[in-house]
Amino acid sequence: MPNLLYILENTNSIKGKGLEGDFVYGWDGTELVLIPTSSPDYADISELNKLRHEKPKFIGKELIIGATYKSNDNVNLIYLGRFYEANGENKESKAYFFYNTSGKYSKIQHYKSLTSNILDIVDDKCVDNYSNLIDELKKSRYYSERDPNKDEYVNYTLDEFKNGFSSSYYGDPFYTDEGEKLFVSKHRNYGWHNNYNDKYDVYDSYRNRKNEQILTKMTLETIFTKYKPKYLITYKSNGELIKKWRNINDKK
Repeated sequence: MPNLLYILENTNSIKGKGLEGDFVYGWDGTELVLIPTSSPDYADISELNKLRHEKPKFIGKELIIGATYKSNDNVNLIYLGRFYEANGENKESKAYFFYNTSGKYSKIQHYKSLTSNILDIVDDKCVDNYSNLIDELKKSRYYSERDPNKDEYVNYTLDEFKNGFSSSYYGDPFYTDEGEKLFVSKHRNYGWHNNYNDKYDVYDSYRNRKNEQILTKMTLETIFTKYKPKYLITYKSNGELIKKWRNINDKK
C-alpha cells in the first residue's frame, strides 16, 4: 500500500487501463518497490548512477576546505582537511576527513583515497560552522593531532629500564636504534612467581601470539646492553608535547 500511494503521487491511474507511464524496480531498505520514471527519486537515482559510472576523479589539492561534496553513498560530506589518523603509535598516515551531514553512519568520515568515494561537489562555499565541525573532529577517535615527523626516541637509563616494566604477560614495548619496536615480558614458559622470574623474553610483535618468535631469554641488564632501548616522545603539529612514553609507571 505505501508503494501504491507513492506511485499515485507521481503518475496517473486511468480507469480500465491501469497505471500510466514507465516503471523500474528498486529497493527501499529490504523492500522491493516499483518506482515511476517520472518521479523525482528516479531522477536523483539516475543522476547518482551516472556519476558512479563516469567515476569523476578528485585529487586532494583540488578539495576546498569547508565545501560540501556528494559521496558514493549519496550523502553530503563537508571537507574538513587532511590530517593524521590515530592508527597506531608508530605509523605515519594521513587521511581526508569529512563531516557527514546526513545523520547516517559516523559523523566523521575519513578516506585514505578519494577514488570512488567522492562523486561530485555540491557547494564550493565554506560552511559557516566550519570551526565547530573541527571541534567535532578533534573528539573523534580516528583523528590524531600527532605529527610523526616530530617524534623523538630517547635512550633509557638503566634504572628507568629496570624499574619501568610491569608484570604484564603480554609484555612492555621499547625501541631499538633502528626504530624497531620490540616487547619484553617475564619468561612465560615458567610463570611469574617462581625461580625463573629474573628471566625475560624479547619478542617482535603482539601479532600471532601462539606463534611469537622468541628471540632470547635474558636478564633486563643484558637486554639493556644488547638492544640499547629507547622510549618515544610524541608531539602535536604545533610542537606541543603529547606523551612521553618513558616507562609503564610514568606515561606523561
